[in-house]
Amino acid sequence: MTIESNKSKANKTSFKKGTSGNPSGRLKKEIDLNLVEELCKINCTQAEICQVLEVDDKTLNARLKDAGHATFSQFFNKKALNRTISKRRKIAQIEEAQFDVAIEERNVPMLIWLGKQYLGQKEPIRVEAVPIVDEAAREAHAKHIEDNSRCYKLIARIMSDEELSIKDKEKKLELLAS
Repeated sequence: MTIESNKSKANKTSFKKGTSGNPSGRLKKEIDLNLVEELCKINCTQAEICQVLEVDDKTLNARLKDAGHATFSQFFNKKALNRTISKRRKIAQIEEAQFDVAIEERNVPMLIWLGKQYLGQKEPIRVEAVPIVDEAAREAHAKHIEDNSRCYKLIARIMSDEELSIKDKEKKLELLAS
């Protein structure tokens, strides 16, 4: 079904009926909701759909409401959800096919890569302690640790002293930092 043939369907009109059964008011423009749905599936905007159907956004929303749908944005989001589910299903089929090919061909690098991408597998992280061979470096390291420990103890003592005001604590910490 082409867009041109759908335009002619969108231009069909019907009359609103008044209370007496006689036609009254403006002609009611009918809209091909299947075309609207197909255009939503290919991510057309409301303005683009209105342009194809040769209607304005108010008419589109009114016809969607007449057909039992909510506004265009809710209709579009519902169709977007269907698109997302469909895409996820296709991606899952592709992933499964990739695994099948890798297993059949015994392609270890591909299996490792697929495992990392889709199964959350990781390379083991190896942490090795490097021994300090130089005696001077060892002593400097020990002194550094001792100094840090002494500083932390002083900071804790200053901060826990309830008799000192905040300003006095700040002054003592500044002296300690210098």
